[in-house]
Amino acid sequence: MKIPVREISRLSGVPERTIRDWQAKGIVPKDPSTEAQAIQAIIQYYKDLADEARHKEIPGDPLYQEKTRLTAAQADKAELENKLREGQLIEAAQAEKEWVKLIANARARALAVPTRAAPQLAEMSDPNEIEACLKEYIYEMLAELAGYQPEEE
Repeated sequence: MKIPVREISRLSGVPERTIRDWQAKGIVPKDPSTEAQAIQAIIQYYKDLADEARHKEIPGDPLYQEKTRLTAAQADKAELENKLREGQLIEAAQAEKEWVKLIANARARALAVPTRAAPQLAEMSDPNEIEACLKEYIYEMLAELAGYQPEEE
């Protein structure tokens, strides 16, 4: 005896259209001989779906681990992009460029100390006075470097 789709739908709570689709796919028999046979097929289908879903969420499963890694990488990327946009971070190339400028500036200022100090030092004979003069020029150079401001792009 063939069980109508409407009856299978009423007993299982699954819409008639879904049952017809499942019959076309072979999930539910096209002509179940009893309601129990149709309901068992539907229950088995849902069990298989649940097992598949559970398998996807097992922490030891390589696919789950890869999805977790990808999600974390996407979150990290978004966080970095936000920090860049907010000015909390700069690109490595920009940091390197500014660092090179700062070092070149420090080198130039350090090399200028003897030239600037020489006229004063030529008139001095006391080592303590020479030391104090050189310290003054070096501290002045360091103070200028401490106030270094990178160029805005």
